Amino acid sequence: MTHLLDLLSDGSHSRATLRFGPDQKPVTGDEVWRRAEDCARWIGARTPAGKAVGMFLTLTPDTVPVVVGAWLAGVDLVSLPLPGRNPNLPGYLAMIEAIVRRLDLTLVLTADGAELPLPSHPALRFAPFAAAREGGPPLRRSRPGALIQFTSGSTGAPKGIRISATALAANVEAVIGRFALDEGVRCCSWLPLSHDMGLIGALLTSWAAAGRSRAGAGDIVLSTPEAFRHDPLSWLRDCSDHGADYTLVPNFALDLVAARLADGGAPLDLRPLRRLVVGSEPISAGTLERFAEAAQAAGLDERALCPAYGMAEVGVGVSAVAPGEVWSAADVDSAALGRNRWLPEPSGTGHRFVGLGRPLDGVEVEVAPEPAGADGAPGTGDGTHGRIGYLRIRTRSLLTEYVTTEGPQQVGEWLRTPDLGYVDASGEIFVTGRSQEVIVVAGRNLYATDIERAAQGVAVVRPGNCAAVPGKSGGYAVIAEPVPAHEIGVDAMRRFRVALVQEVGLGPTEIIFVPRGTLSKTSSGKMRRSEIARQYHKDAYDVIARREFVWHP
Repeated sequence: MTHLLDLLSDGSHSRATLRFGPDQKPVTGDEVWRRAEDCARWIGARTPAGKAVGMFLTLTPDTVPVVVGAWLAGVDLVSLPLPGRNPNLPGYLAMIEAIVRRLDLTLVLTADGAELPLPSHPALRFAPFAAAREGGPPLRRSRPGALIQFTSGSTGAPKGIRISATALAANVEAVIGRFALDEGVRCCSWLPLSHDMGLIGALLTSWAAAGRSRAGAGDIVLSTPEAFRHDPLSWLRDCSDHGADYTLVPNFALDLVAARLADGGAPLDLRPLRRLVVGSEPISAGTLERFAEAAQAAGLDERALCPAYGMAEVGVGVSAVAPGEVWSAADVDSAALGRNRWLPEPSGTGHRFVGLGRPLDGVEVEVAPEPAGADGAPGTGDGTHGRIGYLRIRTRSLLTEYVTTEGPQQVGEWLRTPDLGYVDASGEIFVTGRSQEVIVVAGRNLYATDIERAAQGVAVVRPGNCAAVPGKSGGYAVIAEPVPAHEIGVDAMRRFRVALVQEVGLGPTEIIFVPRGTLSKTSSGKMRRSEIARQYHKDAYDVIARREFVWHP
């Protein structure tokens, strides 16, 4: 069976180039592969058979050779979670220590080799990526290593996902097929390599697509999340400067960039950009529309927008709208939605869900069979209305097991995801929310993402910086960061609540504003709602303004 190293080897013997920074000199795939072979000998000499090596995958010119080198050495690569914004440092260190203990790691590689204070593991060695250039004795291992990737912790404690080299290859090939990347690929990405969308969706897929048996050439430009946060438009400037035809971003990035495009600035040429994949978090139809309108002047074809659904448990991709197709959205009756029922609302006044395309080749998706829907009625399954339930997936690229501090958790032929959704008669997938993000209020299911999306339209809320969590005594609460120079008085709070009532149907029990930069986020920019909820329920926030409202169940 084909494994990932087969695909990467093919890419290294083509005219593929990588740039570790948009302004850096390109490095050929062949040169990266030779460096990876040196790194493999170094890692293999220091990692006993059956052991894994830990890495904090921040971007440097040595990162990619070290990643590939671990797999060439037959060593499992553990992508350790990076600290997000405002991490709880003691909690973060305890989490890393638990991972190190569970996987019995003896070596961790970082960009600079800096050690973490993990006192209970004196034998653990830290080393910089650059040290692996030294090479070592010849390798005698033939089995390619696996990837153990830890989730971002956006909805809870990180959990390791072990996925084999053959499973990774199957998903990479499916992504290449859906986006026709074997016709040629020029990729620009700022996504962290610690995230499946950055490592697999952008880097590894583009490298494989550039193989001599496929496109035969390609150019991969890697930037950093820090560069994007400092200047969101730097992403599109990179795409414009390098003629990118493939890029991937989460929904929040389009919101940030659309506002800046509307303000004008240096001209951009986005005509070559034929595949703009949007995923990683709930996708808003309004966001896609605003971005498409703002980017039209730069020549972006709206058919380049490819809403997608994915998860690390399958590598990266589950489904996606193909390039050249026009994405669509469905309006669903809000009352039925609260009862986990899918009932189209033809008047256009219902809740809009973006279609995430049909499953990739080799992937099957269905609503997990259950005896009844939330309202006690069985789903009709006729493609027009039916039951919303947990999505489950079957594919050759499924993870081998979950890695937890309690031990491995095996998975079966089908993986039941934590995502709630609906699959229509054509096979298109609609994700309505994550079960961990559902807040049950007065018998209704409210989705945190819907509440947060409604809050984005409130003038005093800093875009992309609010979270909805269960209230302390029922209902739900909203924690937000304010826009600078906006007064947060009684009237502003009242307008905030009215906006939520109008959009969601139920108002919050509490609204609090916290200082800018307070809310916890993952390294890829997603809200860590579980951590935010914990801090809220502990009254741990420095509150700028608070307003409580009477809630009647």
